[in-house]
Amino acid sequence: MSMLVKEYPLGVQINFRYHVEAWQKSNITENEPNTNITSSHVIPSSSCSSSLEMIKLDKNQSIQCIIPSKNPNIEVSNILNSTQGALIIDYYKKHNSINDNIRTLLVEIIIQELITKKILMSVSLAEEIADQIQQLFPSELKENYSIKDCSRQPKGKLYCKYYNTMRTLKSSGLISKQKSIKKITKSRNFSSWTSNTFEPEEDVQLILNQIKHDNCSLPELERHWSSTVNYRLNEIQKATSTQEIIKEWRSYKLPMGYKLIDIDFNVLHPNCFNVLGNYELKLFSIFNILTTKIKDISSRKLLESLNEIENPCENAKQAVTFYLLHSLLVPTTKKVTRDDKGRKNIIKFSIKDSQNTFVVFCSTVSQAEELISNKYSLNMPIQPFILIIGTPLQPKEIIVYFDTIKYKVFTVLRAIDVCFKI
Repeated sequence: MSMLVKEYPLGVQINFRYHVEAWQKSNITENEPNTNITSSHVIPSSSCSSSLEMIKLDKNQSIQCIIPSKNPNIEVSNILNSTQGALIIDYYKKHNSINDNIRTLLVEIIIQELITKKILMSVSLAEEIADQIQQLFPSELKENYSIKDCSRQPKGKLYCKYYNTMRTLKSSGLISKQKSIKKITKSRNFSSWTSNTFEPEEDVQLILNQIKHDNCSLPELERHWSSTVNYRLNEIQKATSTQEIIKEWRSYKLPMGYKLIDIDFNVLHPNCFNVLGNYELKLFSIFNILTTKIKDISSRKLLESLNEIENPCENAKQAVTFYLLHSLLVPTTKKVTRDDKGRKNIIKFSIKDSQNTFVVFCSTVSQAEELISNKYSLNMPIQPFILIIGTPLQPKEIIVYFDTIKYKVFTVLRAIDVCFKI
């Protein structure tokens, strides 16, 4: 059906769908879901629209309608038959795009329909609705409405709006809370590894001595490290601080020590997704979202500066993209402190605060050393962070700082990967 009327304006398509559905309601019975419509009953395509998956022409030139079976209760085009829905469609026809306020209204209309029909939101349903929205409004990004993440809770306007609305309705008493007993199970991929016991390898003392006391080449060290991984992880569990671990296993301090962290991490989380895998496609998608969504003035200037460079290096693209993610995912955390007089102070973190906890840019090496010294003077634990000598557009050196250790890596993405694994 979409192929039949795809060249007609959106309003004509919606009108077509409306008339076909009106005909279905009056003619199609439950026992006869597939009914042939003869040419005498066909509504002219110039005044009709599509809600059916497919229309076939048989030998007698009659049209066979196949009703969509995936989720017949949810048709975004049907939901937009309301007054507000018609206004959204008219706006799109005039501007060929919709703004954030209209996007929010569109999501609210759809979620109201789901709650009215008592339809439970699921990942597959959010994906299906997002696909329908993108078909109706081709300029829209599907990622605005549904983002499927295999390792974490799904994201997107549809999923979040549904559960936020349901939580509000339940807290106000408009919807009764259903008490259910659920077994709390640990994730196979991300369970607390300190509760695991690894079967130690046999006869590893000689290899351990080579790790601790011999000057092995890096390939040899990696082989020895892999051969003793279970034994070492059991020993690391007994440590009370990071300093104690590094003192016992000094190989972590080597310039390429992050490769040893890779070995340990892969044993701890064998099913973890690869951050480095297929990153170019992911980076391209993120960059497109940043282009349309960022509102912070300084962040937009940085994005425009990157676009003005004819052939930016990969590290510049990676640095700017991940740095500007903090402008898209605006921090909402607030910290409550008390001064010496007992008065309460509320600190709200800014986009810049969020960016500085992720990556710090320094003009020179001496400036970087001064920054680290200032962090130590606060007598607070220093979380692993990325330190870049240069600017977002011209990164010269990329360093991962971890408890007095400085790992020099070659790409921003690799630095993020190392920070995540630490």
